[in-house]
Amino acid sequence: DTMASLDYSQPVNQVRLLIPDIVKLEDPKDLRKPPSYIFSDMELFGFLAIEGGNVKKAASRALMAIATSETLILKVISTDNKSTNGATLGAELRAQAKRLWDEAKEAEVADLGFDFLPGVVPPGEDWAWH
Repeated sequence: DTMASLDYSQPVNQVRLLIPDIVKLEDPKDLRKPPSYIFSDMELFGFLAIEGGNVKKAASRALMAIATSETLILKVISTDNKSTNGATLGAELRAQAKRLWDEAKEAEVADLGFDFLPGVVPPGEDWAWH
């Protein structure tokens, strides 16, 4: 069964959903191996740990890892019915990674809110020119 029932309330599976890495794929280099996800749970936990638990940043890192890995790109291409090539897929993955990273950064800025002390200018901000 290549479709598994994943609990999307769990951060590791939220990362898996954003990549997306929710269908187990065959390994084109060894069809005798059972189908598997692109990333193991431990690898996704690693991306989450690197990014302090931020799901979108972890997914962005995972997409960049695919984009820079010939082996992972081959696995994705060989299971995709569309005609594509590694360079095109790599560029698409990098673009998606950037979108997720930008969304995560925007959310971080929004979370900062306006909790600054009145009259105190955050370092590196010069409000006189705005």
